[in-house]
This record gives sequence, structure tokens and C-alpha cells, in this order.
Amino acid sequence: MMADYLSLQKRVLYISAEEGTDLAFVDACKRAGLDSKNRSIQFLEYITIEDLMIKLAKRNAANIVFVDNVTVYNDELKYGKFKELLNKFPNKLFVFIAHEERKEPYTSTAKLIKKLAKVIAHVVGLSAQIYGRVPGGTLIIDEFKATLYHGE
Repeated sequence: MMADYLSLQKRVLYISAEEGTDLAFVDACKRAGLDSKNRSIQFLEYITIEDLMIKLAKRNAANIVFVDNVTVYNDELKYGKFKELLNKFPNKLFVFIAHEERKEPYTSTAKLIKKLAKVIAHVVGLSAQIYGRVPGGTLIIDEFKATLYHGE
């Protein structure tokens, strides 16, 4: 939903590296209410970080990149490759999605990304706690379902 919303402003690339873009992913997009006619958002299955850099260097490349999921890219983002990606594309907004374990990002790479992030959105039960180097708050994604999960 965030990718769809941001695509109203800029071109968005959503890399569904973990799940792919098969029927289950398409169904999840429909449930989230994404517009299938939206030409400002592109969905891709896993591509290597090298291929991503080539894609982002092109003239009409996306301005916002969602990487779903850091666990899939763990080895590729190690040893300075994550910082190289950010340094090579300083005018791009990267949104990294990570699994968590004990309320912390899973993998050391995901923990590094969190430490360097300006904005962190911790999503649980269809609500997001926003914090980081910005004023924080809560964003309710689906009020009815969030209430079912969290209670009143």
C-alpha cells in the first residue's frame, strides 16, 4: 500500500525477492487495493544487486525502490555493498523490508540498515509505529483489523 501511495508522486520499483510475483502475490496486491492499471509502479521478482544498480542507472529509472526482503539479499548487501548502493544513488529512496526476531530485524545486514535508516516503520497487526530521525507516531493501516489485533 505504501508503494502504491508513493507511486502517485514518483516512479516506484518493488522487488518481491522472497515471494516472487506469482498468483499469491497478485492476490495480495488485489486485497491491498492496488490499482492494476497504475503504470508508475513496477513489480519484479528477485534480481541481483548488480542488476538493480544497472537498472537504477538508466534514464527513466524508478525514484523509489522497495526491497522485499533483506534476508534474500543478505549476502549481496554485506561487505560495504549496501553503502555502495546508497552512495551510488543518493537521490533515490530505498525502503528495505526485513523479517524480525525478538522485535529486532533478522540478520546483521538488516540490523545495519535499521541503524542507518532515517525513518523506521515497525508494522505489526496492521498498524505501523513510525520512529527514527523524524517525529514519530502511529499509522493505522486498517482500523478494523488493527483493533482486532491490538484491542481498543
